[in-house]
Amino acid sequence: MSDKHLTSTNPELEELVRNTPRGMAHWSGTGPADATCGKCRFLVKDRCSEFAQMMSKQGGKIPPETPACRYFERMRKTA
Repeated sequence: MSDKHLTSTNPELEELVRNTPRGMAHWSGTGPADATCGKCRFLVKDRCSEFAQMMSKQGGKIPPETPACRYFERMRKTA
């Protein structure tokens, strides 16, 4: 069955769902403007450690160019 004929009740939420990879701590694009997961301290080996902590399980791989979520924290520079 195809859902192309169903009425959308919340287009903004549906867009967030489509743009968010499985395993992100929150909706993609809800973080700071121009921030990406690749610059976030929670992205460890292509997985979101914040998601893992909240859900007590590993999520899927997150592409580093994915727009950041609201839990974004910039990686700390090491000297």
